[in-house]
Amino acid sequence: MHSTTVFALLLCLFGINSSLSAQQQIVYLENPSFEGTPRHGTPPPGWFDAGFEGESPPDTHPSGDFGVEMKPAHGNTYLGMVVRENETYERIGQILSMKIKKGQCYQMEVAVTRSKNYLSPTVSNPDGYTNFSTPCVLRVLGGTTNSDDLELLAIVSPIKGFEWEYYLIDILPNQDCDYLYLEAFYVEPVMFPYNGNILVDDLSPIVPCELLEEGLVPRDFEIKDP
Repeated sequence: MHSTTVFALLLCLFGINSSLSAQQQIVYLENPSFEGTPRHGTPPPGWFDAGFEGESPPDTHPSGDFGVEMKPAHGNTYLGMVVRENETYERIGQILSMKIKKGQCYQMEVAVTRSKNYLSPTVSNPDGYTNFSTPCVLRVLGGTTNSDDLELLAIVSPIKGFEWEYYLIDILPNQDCDYLYLEAFYVEPVMFPYNGNILVDDLSPIVPCELLEEGLVPRDFEIKDP
């Protein structure tokens, strides 16, 4: 066989192996659409509460609780989280089926919005209802099994509208991450903490950027229902 032909075949095989290796690094999340029984103070199955001790966990909507009745972007239910005037905020997490790796570029997609109504008592108004309606941001964080230090991976800009919008998120970890966290947080800079809400739905897989050439997006790599 001619040497140039052998070289071409080797390049082809290398490209195939590289593509297969990248596909093996796609991270599929558990319950990415936040499906579950609508209930306040109860995160969707597959996700655990990672918020402040003594504060209520995030909610599965639309239950009608707190006046939240927005229709889901996908499926039947979605996640609701708040930030509070007492400097606490809500966060959920899950252990990943596969690490996202230090120095590896990834993308994922998420649907976010906010509710016009998110009515709840507060420490400053325990006998009434305060509307947690101020815009906040969604923060995506990563963590390791043996460390409480979380790395901020991405921020989805302040959610001011009341319709679902999809956002592409770029992720470039500075460490290998075993855990993924989603967190409601204040719009910065902020002089005083405030009461706000964010609704989250329909996460895509976390996909290595090298697979996203030629116009592909993370959602193209979803596992389709049978």
